[in-house]
Amino acid sequence: MTLLLHVLMLFLLSGGTARDVEDFEKECRGFFANGESPTRFSGPPQYEQICQTLNGVVYYATYYDTINRILVYSAYKFEGIMGCKRKKNWFIEPQGSVDIKLCGEHQALNGDYEKSGFDKGHLAPVYQAQSQSCSDATFTLTNAAPQNPSFNSGQWRVLEENIAKALSEQYLPKKYSVYIVSGVTPGTSKLKNRVNVPSYFWTAYCCLDQNNRCQISRGFIGENKNITPQNTTVNDLKKELANLYKVTSFEVFDSSTVPPMKQKSKAFRINVTCSQFWFSFLCVLFLFYLPKQPCRQSSAMPLIRAGHPQGHAPVHNVGDEILIIHHLILFIMTLLLHVLMLFLLSGGSAEVVKDFEQKCGQFFAGGKSPTTFTGKPQYRQICQTLNGVVYYATYYDTINKIPVYSAYKFAGIMGCKRQNNWYIEPQLDENNAPSDMKLEKDVTIQGLGVRQALNSYYEGFGKDYHKGHLAPVYQAQSQSCASATFTLTNAAPQNSSFNSGQWRVLEENIAKYLSKQCLEKRYSVFIVTGVVPGPKNTQNDKMNMPSHFWTAFCCLDQNNICKISRGYIGENYNITPEEKTVNVLEAKLAELYNKVNPVVNTPPPEFKIFWLPCPA
Repeated sequence: MTLLLHVLMLFLLSGGTARDVEDFEKECRGFFANGESPTRFSGPPQYEQICQTLNGVVYYATYYDTINRILVYSAYKFEGIMGCKRKKNWFIEPQGSVDIKLCGEHQALNGDYEKSGFDKGHLAPVYQAQSQSCSDATFTLTNAAPQNPSFNSGQWRVLEENIAKALSEQYLPKKYSVYIVSGVTPGTSKLKNRVNVPSYFWTAYCCLDQNNRCQISRGFIGENKNITPQNTTVNDLKKELANLYKVTSFEVFDSSTVPPMKQKSKAFRINVTCSQFWFSFLCVLFLFYLPKQPCRQSSAMPLIRAGHPQGHAPVHNVGDEILIIHHLILFIMTLLLHVLMLFLLSGGSAEVVKDFEQKCGQFFAGGKSPTTFTGKPQYRQICQTLNGVVYYATYYDTINKIPVYSAYKFAGIMGCKRQNNWYIEPQLDENNAPSDMKLEKDVTIQGLGVRQALNSYYEGFGKDYHKGHLAPVYQAQSQSCASATFTLTNAAPQNSSFNSGQWRVLEENIAKYLSKQCLEKRYSVFIVTGVVPGPKNTQNDKMNMPSHFWTAFCCLDQNNICKISRGYIGENYNITPEEKTVNVLEAKLAELYNKVNPVVNTPPPEFKIFWLPCPA
């Protein structure tokens, strides 16, 4: 009976499947600047690395202290002020208490905070969350620590809001990627002799440009009482934290101006930036010979402008320089041999996958993908990845060079902006290519465009056809997600009047309907959007011209029961798409796809969008 009560308590309190991992630089590295996490303490087994996950989607990373039952820090990306709403209930991390009978043995519980005189102070805060779902995911006790209530609702809240406004106004418009880390340092007292009350709260941000160089950074730290936090450089914050944590050094961000090797910096991408060996050599030599610059530090708080510290010019010694260059050449030759060997030995990575139900199943209702065509090697499963983060899934036809469908989750209307450049998927044409989508100009591999569309394939259409999104910008859950929709594996030739007319109206109306009817009820919203190949190719015969565009949604309640669903399909010209039940749409698609992939001597196979029962 006691065991059943514990199971029930876990069921009620645990809302996601946040994952304790061995190395969160591998599992959720997209939340760290240049993929490098802040310092992790070696030795003590009390610290856990958590990829904070809700409903199958990872939103940020947390380093957690299981003895003090507070986090060390949470790391996340900032993408703008989304106006997310707060929720009342707090999650716990079931994996943090390995045995159900020991629930709370290694983490804080709601009861620890009751009548304590302290707030549950967010580290990854609601105000800086990238979507409503992300905001919900911040309500876990592994992302909170006891905070003086006047500090939480006073100076600390003001700081969080001012940082968000400054970053939104000054740095996001420059297309910088903004990384934030917020943490606490343990104090000397405890709540109910269990949960440590931090002595300090701290936060820092770093803005990376398109070359992954930190262009602006700043740190803040304040005692756990309602006083204005100190505005400091990241370097000074690091020194202060090393002293407070009683360690030799404490890193908040990777501060090098050149991305680490594992980020595949431009000088080391064989066949990308320097396709010839000697040109590669000169590129690397040039990068190593340049003086390294730390993050530029700003002075004003919180509306910041980069400072430009002046230093003395170095005094050169000719003999020393010759010796240095001699050793440098030997080092670079060895390094290039290792890079070349790694390039030859490395296999394909996680984006083009054998089974996207396993790799990115969080975008499918019930974890099961729509129909895939068995025995057809022309189709590829893609976990659409940008800067190490997976945003949606696509089933792609490499012969027709158009997607069959893209599947994604809808989290609200975020007002995301469009971009001008379109990515391609290198792994479709080269198994050893990087897993991230890339701009076409940055990819030089043999056979590029054999299995996918390129920008040039759309040339010559004039104003007649657009690159029609399947996972669209208007329904993207964040600005980074919106950017990730600009890949040609997520697009098909669409009648321009249809794209900017009735189809656009449908996308917007669906988003508004789902925001009101599903998200307000805390339903999880899954959408699948696809095309049907047409009888002819484009004028340049490079890719197929779809005959139909279709889309469907399914809203799941907390018990994974589909409460609301609907489907739509329209021919590829500017007429109003037909509204249908999902079951009727699936039957229509089975008929249309059977014309494309006819099956001989057997009944036509069904086509399933959602495998859960959908209401009529």
